[in-house]
Amino acid sequence: MTVVISILNWNSMSRTRACLESLKVLKEYPDLVVCVTDNNSLRFDSQVLESEYPDLVIFKNPENLGFAGGQAKALEYAKSIGTALFWMLNNDTRVFPNTLTHLLKAYQTHGNGVYGSAALDKEGAMSTELIWELAENNFKTKFIPLSQEQLSQGKTFRVANVVGYSLLLPVTVIEEHGFMDPSYFLYYEETDYCLRLLNHGVPSYWVGSSKVYHEKEGSSQGKSGLKEIMEYYLYRNLFIFLRRYGSVRMNFHYLGRFGMRFISANVARRQKVPPLTGKHLLGIFHAFAGKRGPYYRPEDYL
Repeated sequence: MTVVISILNWNSMSRTRACLESLKVLKEYPDLVVCVTDNNSLRFDSQVLESEYPDLVIFKNPENLGFAGGQAKALEYAKSIGTALFWMLNNDTRVFPNTLTHLLKAYQTHGNGVYGSAALDKEGAMSTELIWELAENNFKTKFIPLSQEQLSQGKTFRVANVVGYSLLLPVTVIEEHGFMDPSYFLYYEETDYCLRLLNHGVPSYWVGSSKVYHEKEGSSQGKSGLKEIMEYYLYRNLFIFLRRYGSVRMNFHYLGRFGMRFISANVARRQKVPPLTGKHLLGIFHAFAGKRGPYYRPEDYL
């Protein structure tokens, strides 16, 4: 069973190479096809990757297409060679010998669905994730999160959503229901996709026994200007997502939280609370004003 692994690179060749190096532990899978797509980095030396990984398939996007848009060439390639499964890995992840084994076992047990791994931080502790339970009818969610204790048990749970740093998808699901919404550009596209698929009867599965090491905020570490741009998309897309899937009460709840943070940080100036900047507030405004796609270009803030 062929699995296409799709890794998206954006100005982080060292992380991409480390991720590729970690894939060498997957020796028992001869049918793996590994693709790297560069999302218009300022510098990208494909010859280095070709020399180090001769079987690697490399694509280059003429502009930064964001997360979902950036995956398109690898996805079309996966379809063209008749692959069964499409596995998206963040380039700031590292896999373990049994990471894919447990994902494939869950897929073979449960069939069509979205399959996600758990993540470990640099200390080896499991990262905290927001994974929602399913409602009674199994095809909706009440946005009640599973506890960290449940997620750390190493079990497979049928859930409403999983996280995009390690995401395994049957290609037949993509062909029938489409792919992630590229208008998010950055953040929440996989969460949106999980709930959209859930509405069509396709659940997600948290595979707690499948683990990756994940270096969070890999692209923006040490770059305050870029981090602020990333947060623009984070805040904007949170409310785009909530307007699509959340209740009016949820929208007001999160708006209230941001209002309290603004008062605490920007008005009372409490030092422990980071202030909301103009870009943060603009992101929230744009969510309700209908702004989609790229607004700030991350590469302008490197």
